[in-house]
Amino acid sequence: MINEKALVVRYGKDALVGIAHLPSNSGPLGVLVLVGGPQYRVGSHRQFVLLSRTLAGAGFPVFRFDHRGIGDSSGEPRNFQALDDDIKCAIDIFLETCPQIKQVHIWGLCDAASAASLYTEKDPRVAGLVMLNPWVRSESGITKSFLMDYYTKRLFDYRFWKNAFGGNKSLWFILKSAWKKLVSNTTPHGASEVTQESASGGEPSGESKPLSQPPYQERMLTALQRFQGRTLIILSGNDLTAAEFRQMSNSSRRWKKLAKSASISWFEMSDSNHTFSTRIWRDTVAERTVRWLRKG
Repeated sequence: MINEKALVVRYGKDALVGIAHLPSNSGPLGVLVLVGGPQYRVGSHRQFVLLSRTLAGAGFPVFRFDHRGIGDSSGEPRNFQALDDDIKCAIDIFLETCPQIKQVHIWGLCDAASAASLYTEKDPRVAGLVMLNPWVRSESGITKSFLMDYYTKRLFDYRFWKNAFGGNKSLWFILKSAWKKLVSNTTPHGASEVTQESASGGEPSGESKPLSQPPYQERMLTALQRFQGRTLIILSGNDLTAAEFRQMSNSSRRWKKLAKSASISWFEMSDSNHTFSTRIWRDTVAERTVRWLRKG
């Protein structure tokens, strides 16, 4: 038996709206589904609704909510780097509603995963992260990922070579432009470090990052290094955002060391797209999440 309950939490003059999925018998671990990008708490193809019901059916209370500026919540739209107060408010009401919860795991897709990682240092109640295709967009990173992921796959596609040697000038122009951009964004030592990456993040709306702070990719790395909990990273095989994160994970000694940490579990879905839009992909994500949560 699962009870689905609407919750509203006040933050100043604004109201954050969400849905709690409460199983009749639950343990001390709850899941906060954090929404990012242009999404709201339902998710693409109802992914967040269906995920939450699956997790609740497995005995884990879930709260999915709209942060300020999206969905049914009031307030101005904000950048994923400015969600700390919203996350804290959501966890506060979640634990007030479910006092049996002792640990919160945050589940996030794309820039919501990045926002969750940035928040971990600020709240000891967060004991776990599930990060799907984390957002680490930068100008040089996207160029490298596009070349390495997109074109590497096409080296084994006869149509690619047919177009190339068939006089497709637009194809050669794209390759030449991408290569120039890649070279121009490479450090003198041949390795692109996160501290030298663009801090824009590619998200156009909301507050900008103060200039005194390091790039958000660097802050993500530092936060994940300091995080005492567990992390599950799920990556799609057919997604540029996931390819960028793979490239970032191999961009420096610090990232490589973090990637091999015993506290981090990795799961790759070779054919899936960014939002896991088929029933098989969606169900696989939910099942893998449940399996990982039970290990905790």
